[in-house]
Amino acid sequence: MGKFCTAWDIFRKDGIVKLLDASVKHLYYRTFEDDQKYRYIEHKARISGRYTDSPIFEPIEVDPESVKFITVPDKNVDKTNDQRVPEYIHNTLSRGMFSKSSVGQLRGGEWDKSNTRFVELPEYKSIKNIIQEGVPMEKTEFGKRCINYINAGHERRGFTDAESYINHREELINNLCKKLKNHGYKSQKELNPQKSKYENFFNEIRVNIGRDGQLLFNHTGGHHRLALAKLLNLDSVIVSVIVRHRKLENK
Repeated sequence: MGKFCTAWDIFRKDGIVKLLDASVKHLYYRTFEDDQKYRYIEHKARISGRYTDSPIFEPIEVDPESVKFITVPDKNVDKTNDQRVPEYIHNTLSRGMFSKSSVGQLRGGEWDKSNTRFVELPEYKSIKNIIQEGVPMEKTEFGKRCINYINAGHERRGFTDAESYINHREELINNLCKKLKNHGYKSQKELNPQKSKYENFFNEIRVNIGRDGQLLFNHTGGHHRLALAKLLNLDSVIVSVIVRHRKLENK
């Protein structure tokens, strides 16, 4: 039912051509292994004006403080807040995001015209509460959203018990904080050399680049790492760029 609703939403909003394009992408990404998919993207980038001239699957090192704002909703983004599940834990503020299948693309639109700072996100505030103020996660705004979400009958990362999930996440956050303090920030390639470059690429903090070169958080991974890097005043983090604004490369 969920996939039918998604297809109907695409048809109603964007028409049959967009629906067919989305259907082809869905079948393709369900059929091929990850490495094959992304090698194909690299091939397309060499022959299509829709893609950046910059290397696609090469993470970059940046100052965590340079990721100040978040990507915001716009007709050109792939996803926004899920209105079908209002209690979803990340359904706060207005968020826009690009999916893995859009990696390397140039997109126009207003998704980079953001006034919402990363530090305004409940995810960031929760980690700040835990690390700097000693507040239990269950007492934070984001922790309460997680509890309400699971208690409403949803599963979260394999957990159906809210208390177990909260304890697990808080332990992960504290352990990650200790590792970053003691060993500094490590790339996914350093941490997981046995994995493919594509898998490691998508496991980094994900950002988009706006028309003026500004970095915007993409909401699809890395909330905790970016928050901790900011709170610990780390010099640099590794990020993967998903989408660049079309006007950036037309300058």
